[in-house]
Amino acid sequence: MAKAKKLPSGNYRVQVFAGYKKDDKGNYLLNAKGKKIPEYVSFTHPDKDEAEYLAAEFKRERKTNSTPSDLTVRQAIEKYIESRTNVLSPTTIQGYKKIAKHNLQSIMDIKVKKLTQEDIQAAVNIDAMTHKPKTVKNAHALLSAVLKKYRPNMRLDTSLPEDKKTYKVLPPAQVLIDAVYGTDIELAALLAMWLSFSMSEIKGLKKSDIKDGVLTLNRVMVDGPNGGTIVKEQMKEYERARRHVVPPYIMELIEKCDTEYLVPLSRHQIGSRWTALLKKNNIPHITFHDLRHVNASVMHLLRIPDKYAMERGGWKTDRTMKKVYQNVFSDERLAVDRKVNRYFDKLLSNTKKKISHEISHV
Repeated sequence: MAKAKKLPSGNYRVQVFAGYKKDDKGNYLLNAKGKKIPEYVSFTHPDKDEAEYLAAEFKRERKTNSTPSDLTVRQAIEKYIESRTNVLSPTTIQGYKKIAKHNLQSIMDIKVKKLTQEDIQAAVNIDAMTHKPKTVKNAHALLSAVLKKYRPNMRLDTSLPEDKKTYKVLPPAQVLIDAVYGTDIELAALLAMWLSFSMSEIKGLKKSDIKDGVLTLNRVMVDGPNGGTIVKEQMKEYERARRHVVPPYIMELIEKCDTEYLVPLSRHQIGSRWTALLKKNNIPHITFHDLRHVNASVMHLLRIPDKYAMERGGWKTDRTMKKVYQNVFSDERLAVDRKVNRYFDKLLSNTKKKISHEISHV
């Protein structure tokens, strides 16, 4: 087994013979004496044993795969994406393509068979200077999945950036209720803030999804690759398929809809009108998706037990709550719904009184 040598930096390096260099046409490159120029792959690690292990693993891989892939990292990622186009959601595929275009660029043109942990760590370090930790982790996760296919024996030991804890100050629910009341995005905003539906879920809701006053989430509508939309009849995660008793006020808004889909506006239309509404009412900017966070804050304020908060919002937990999706709501869940509904009904009543008072003094 090749022995590791200690570098001035304190790390250990092992160099493994990886064949002979070739030009773009596949011809061997020769030195001044007419001999083929050897090529080596370096494995560097702070731990001597680990450096030697990585080198030995590389040699084993070459023995078990006499014709290792000549794909570059970029080509391998493209092939991986192509092989999963009909399996993964368009949004996920778009995310993968974005990673291939903007992340880990320092290794994209390296051949997969020559890629080292040191190369990957360097690429991650570069990205960490200009990208959010979550973006870097997503890019590394995609690379890991690709390498499992094209370098199955390669073990990654990459140090990834830690998420920075951030706090977003959300406007009070009353302020938001006042702002959206009577607007053309009121229903969309209330579905998010009151019932905790996401944008793609709201876009997929239909009148026919309501039976005996209960709204069932049966589909989502996501952006397509060429500017269109794609309807998916299956939730990405089990927990997201959920049901809500529709509050009377929201039912009134739904009954006024002229279309089968509850919110026929496009994602862009909702987003731009939401931004304009905040600006008009001098409310600090938050995303439309943040309305789900407002809902979570309200449930925390009302001391809703975590089990039911997770159930209403469709958030994952360690426990799989299969009973949540039975046809009959538990008494506890109905009590939770009534508590949340009373809270928002009170906010709406405050808004109506405020508007009535303003009109009477005109």
